[in-house]
Amino acid sequence: MGIIPNNGDQYARNTFSLRGYMNVNKLSLDMTMNYVRKDISRSNDMYMELLQHAVDVDYSVMKDYNDERYNLDNYYTLYATNPYYMIDNYRSNYQDDRVYGRIELSYDIMKGLKATGRLGGDFSNNRTTLQEPKYSFTDGSPGSVQLR
Repeated sequence: MGIIPNNGDQYARNTFSLRGYMNVNKLSLDMTMNYVRKDISRSNDMYMELLQHAVDVDYSVMKDYNDERYNLDNYYTLYATNPYYMIDNYRSNYQDDRVYGRIELSYDIMKGLKATGRLGGDFSNNRTTLQEPKYSFTDGSPGSVQLR
């Protein structure tokens, strides 16, 4: 849970790590593998709405964005939207899966001389989805006039 009301921003991260080491006579093997999953959900473009907000209207009175004073049909428009409406209806969801690790194989050829081979990789896959509502204005409202 973040700092924006109505769970407007959320961040979760989970990490799984695995490490193994084996030493047999002159041969040694060292392996690590990590998996990281990040999920980020936040309100999209809500900060611009805060900057365009009237300074003489308290934010807390706008929680009910269906009220005729704070909806898109009257006071707000497509260009300046009630921040609470933005939090609940405009979302950006980001998911990232990452796997990285390495394998190292060493062999002691003789005292003071060792042969080592390493193989490693870092693979990432992410996905972003955007959610925006479809909104229709009531005929005759200031918002419907702006669309013409």
